[in-house]
Order: sequence, then C-alpha cells, then structure tokens
Amino acid sequence: ALRSYIAGVEARGFLPMRLYFAAKRYRRWASLNEDATAAARAATLQELAETYGLDRLARSYPEARLRFFRETVFRGASAELAGGMRARTVRSEDLASAVAELRQRLSVAPDDDYFLARIPFAYLRPEDAVDFVSIDLGGGARSEIVVALEDVDGEMFRVRHVLLPKEVERLHRLFQSAKLDVRFRPEHRYLVAINAREQIIGGIFYEIQDGGESAHLEKIVVAEGYRRKGVADGLMREFFNRVRAAGATRVTTGFFRPEYFYSYGFTIERRYAGLVKELGAEPADGRAGESAARRPSAGRAGEA
Repeated sequence: ALRSYIAGVEARGFLPMRLYFAAKRYRRWASLNEDATAAARAATLQELAETYGLDRLARSYPEARLRFFRETVFRGASAELAGGMRARTVRSEDLASAVAELRQRLSVAPDDDYFLARIPFAYLRPEDAVDFVSIDLGGGARSEIVVALEDVDGEMFRVRHVLLPKEVERLHRLFQSAKLDVRFRPEHRYLVAINAREQIIGGIFYEIQDGGESAHLEKIVVAEGYRRKGVADGLMREFFNRVRAAGATRVTTGFFRPEYFYSYGFTIERRYAGLVKELGAEPADGRAGESAARRPSAGRAGEA
C-alpha cells in the first residue's frame, strides 16, 4: 500500500487530504452521470469546493484550485493541455494570467475553455458567460479572461483588463471627458467595460499594495450615455471579485464621493486613510450593495 501511494505521488504529485477527497467525490459523481452538462459539472465542482473548504486550503497550498481542476474535469485532458497544467505552480494572484497565457498557446475544445476560465475565478456561476481574448503584440501575444455582464436594459457588455497601450489612452480620455483629473502610473492596472461595438464605455484603475493583500481603487468612470444602467455596478462587482480571487483581503480608496462608496460597504476606519472595504465572504453572485448602488444619487456620484 505504501509503495502504491508513493508511486501515485511521484506520478501525479501530493494532494492534501481535503483536496484528495473532494476530487474523489467528484469523480464518483461523474462516473454515475457521464452525460452531465458543463453547467452541471461546474455546479458540482463549486459545491464540493465549498464543502471541503478549498478556498481556505489555498492559503497554505496555493495550487489547490488548479490541482482540483486537474484531478476532476481535466483528468482526461489531452497530453498537451495536461502537460501545460502540470507545469503550472503559481501563486493565486498570478493564476488568471497564467491560465490565459496557457490558453493562448493551445487549441482546446469549447468545454475546456469553459472550465479553464473558471480555474482562477471561483466566484463565477455555472451560467456566467466567460471567454478568452488574445491580442497580437508583434512577436508575441497577450491573453485575458473576459466576463460578459448585462446592464439594466438587457444589453450585454464585457469586462476585462486592458491589453494595449491605446486602450489605456482611451480610458484616460474617458476620465478627461468626465472632468476627472487622473494621473496614470506604471504600477496601475486598468479594468474596463466594453460594449458590443468594442468601445470602452467605463473603467477602473487601481494598484495592488501590501504584497498583494490589498488593492487601492483610484477612480471609476462610465461614459455619459451608459450611466444609471448598471455598468458601474458591474465594474465594481467584477473588480471586487478579481482582486479577491488574486488574494487581496481589503480594498482602500480615497475620500472622494464617499456616499457612492458607502453603498458598496466602504467605511471609515482609523487605521486607514480615506475609505476601506474588507473583502470577506460575499453572496455567491457578488451582488452585495447592488440595489443601493443603483439609486439615482449613487449613480451620479460614482459614474460622473
């Protein structure tokens, strides 16, 4: 038994007990439901990850989520995809970019895309629309995971990080048109909302601080024609979800239009300048504070 166990560890790597039994239970379910849809498999993965506390396990075993997917939905993956995933031992804050880079190099089936996008983002629901986008940079390519959202009128828009310098420039012009004085720095990151015509209609710029434990939100903007439609709300929710997925436990921001940020759970705390929000457990769909954020006064404050 010991020799068999050692051989298994050498072949597939060590699995902590919680992860081992979560994967084993998934495979038992999958063997009884061979025709399960991708959404059903994703829902089962989500339920087992919560039941076995894999998010807590990731604090001491950073590759827990990647290994969970490797041992379940990707257990029978192609040699190329399996090999690429085995080569990945990355921190949680780098997982999204590592998965996007892996996807850019491979040709995979639609179901593989569906699950690859869900490796770094545990908050995604089975019905959420997610995709990958790649940009040719001349001599190389850059990829990003894109999440599709819906505004209050039922129109779709997508949220992702910028991929090209010209997109940063377009976001800067959007802030200027809203009469918001901003100064972008090399350490800033940019999360943008894009409409069906590939136009940037809103964005957030922020900075990761304290070794990844916190994120500082500088400002948010939405184009005038898209205000009070839920675009800012979608941007804020996706921002919170992504920095939480990357390992941040709090978000800070300046004392600018505080009424708007109060609606998202920001408070004044004596240890921090400006405002702070602790990124604790959120509802599964990440909609905390949504109704308050859509009040007319909040919309004017946050989307100006």
